[in-house]
Amino acid sequence: MLCTLVQAQSNQASKLPARPFYVGLGLSYPFGGVAELGTYDKKGWGASFSLMSTVKSSKNKPADYEGGGLYSSKSLEDNFLFGSVRLQKVFYIGPKTHVGIEAGPCVIISRIKDNFRPNHGGWFTASHTYDVITTRSLGLSMKGRVGIVRSKSLGIDLGIISNIGSTVNYFGGELAFSFGKIRY
Repeated sequence: MLCTLVQAQSNQASKLPARPFYVGLGLSYPFGGVAELGTYDKKGWGASFSLMSTVKSSKNKPADYEGGGLYSSKSLEDNFLFGSVRLQKVFYIGPKTHVGIEAGPCVIISRIKDNFRPNHGGWFTASHTYDVITTRSLGLSMKGRVGIVRSKSLGIDLGIISNIGSTVNYFGGELAFSFGKIRY
């Protein structure tokens, strides 16, 4: 009886339309990383959720800034995190190639170094102290991409992305590997 019940449930499950999904992992430019989870239907309509982290050289850094320590670094970066939910439309232009456009809202979290003050602490400390100002804002995320399918479950995406917010604007590119059901 248990076998009959399990078989009946598996028959019902096989009648449900399978909605494929994919996971994308990659790099973004300027330097950062991206992770994406998406789904779509046979007509190419779908949705994706994306997290992207990137760093940019701090614009507020004083010219005489030194990081301190044995490996003194003059670089100092501001950090940005973008989380977006986008609607997408995929156009198949060949058996192994597709083009997609995506747009939707995003949340932007930025951590910017500001209010630099001289610090005369010595050789192993930074030449300046600073405050980290964290801001959160809403914005619009847009992405255009070209995907090359290597197999039914592996692909490579090359995209141009923009996140436009009230406090921070980001324009860049990304290269990601996609895993999952890439095509129907």
